[in-house]
Amino acid sequence: MEKDNPGRNIEDDEGVTYKEGLCRKDLKHFQDYVESTTTHGVVRVFGGNATYLKRFVWLVIFLASFSGLLAIFVNRAQRLHSSPKSTTLEYTQAPTIPLPAVTVCNQNPLKVTYLEREGLLGFFECWLGTPNNTVRSCAGQLPEMTARRPLVDILSDGGQSEQELLRLCIFHNDTCNGRGISVRRVFVNSRLCYTINSDLNPTLSITNPQQALYLFLNLNNSAFTGIATDFGASVIIHSPGVPPRLEMAIRVPAGFRAFITLNIQKQQLLEPVYGKCTQFRNLEYFPGIYNVPACIRNEEFRSVAENCNCLHPEATGQNPSGLPKCNLTQLDCVFVYSDTSDVPISTICPVACNSVLYQPTVSYTVTPEFRAPASENNMSVASYGNSEVQIQFGSLRTLTITENAAYELGDFLSDIGGNMGLFLGASVISLFELLMLISDELMDRVLQVWRLKKLIAGKLTICKHFTSRADKMDTEKDFQAFKGAERS
Repeated sequence: MEKDNPGRNIEDDEGVTYKEGLCRKDLKHFQDYVESTTTHGVVRVFGGNATYLKRFVWLVIFLASFSGLLAIFVNRAQRLHSSPKSTTLEYTQAPTIPLPAVTVCNQNPLKVTYLEREGLLGFFECWLGTPNNTVRSCAGQLPEMTARRPLVDILSDGGQSEQELLRLCIFHNDTCNGRGISVRRVFVNSRLCYTINSDLNPTLSITNPQQALYLFLNLNNSAFTGIATDFGASVIIHSPGVPPRLEMAIRVPAGFRAFITLNIQKQQLLEPVYGKCTQFRNLEYFPGIYNVPACIRNEEFRSVAENCNCLHPEATGQNPSGLPKCNLTQLDCVFVYSDTSDVPISTICPVACNSVLYQPTVSYTVTPEFRAPASENNMSVASYGNSEVQIQFGSLRTLTITENAAYELGDFLSDIGGNMGLFLGASVISLFELLMLISDELMDRVLQVWRLKKLIAGKLTICKHFTSRADKMDTEKDFQAFKGAERS
């Protein structure tokens, strides 16, 4: 029940009126805040003429609502700090698809005829024949002059030339050369390989899924008989700016035809704090666009340069340290520090924010001229040394995987604003009202201190003035007048 008190408005000596319960002069700003705030419950607790019981009940309700708002605030703040993300998958039909790069390697890197001519056959038979043998243990088989030759020169001279390996390259009823498709020599895991369509800015695109890249490969098995244990080609499909990795290769056995159908997948990932990808990272040996294979290769080259004091044989493009090329005597060191298989990739190279992946589906048939070897040891049949590869897309549809921030600052503010209105009826204006109350109170306190200091300083000045005059007074009458002025 509310009190019947028509005289609840109180006026002080200076004519300032205050509501009952807020009759202290220094709470005037608080009274104005209570009467004008949009926050529910404040006027019920601190204003009006309600009984103390009603004020207490409203205080409990207000505190309970504020506690609920605080709990939601903590929950939403934790979600914002966790930086959640969502992933969307979308298929899009593209009018054209860029032709990917295709790297082809003979699984056998060195021809026996070359090893015999250079006097290296005994060394490689010793090094490859026994698993525990090292370069040092087989060093006696190395000719002195050949031991100091750069390893990259031996791989180049001992492997197949482009004309020997790529007997035929056709794209959509025309030769690759006629289509302007480039072929570049590369080294992959100490193998001489050739990358077709290696340009970083290719102009050739697929406009029809029926357009295919056809390769006729002459693996020349007889040239590797005696040291090789298996025969075939490795085909790696990748983006033109991405170094080929042998672990991503499709194996095509000698004497077989491989039909490779590709589906393209794009990834658009988020950078920190929502994701773990990186847009760019400086690579000494692969300047330009960042990607994970280039980063892995860069770490291998850097590790060999630091520990073997020579340039990795596959790093033929960049030599930032100016080191000499690694030779045969450093072969053990190169293999040891080029091995990153026991290290998690994520600890070495963060994933790239934008990447293109080619997902292959492979089927095999034997070539028309295929002829099986007479025995397991007779692997020198000439017709058994040819392989064919046909590469095409299943469709022009592209699967795009996109990461999006699931909860951002705007979502946090929307949640807090909505819950402030739900629990307390408060808004951004309510916050400004509270800030104005605090600023008014602080300003009043500052003015009070300033006025008090000014008053004390004035009284001290008067006191000093009359004290200096009192020293010069001769009569009791003047002294009494001074005392009267001091009291006033």
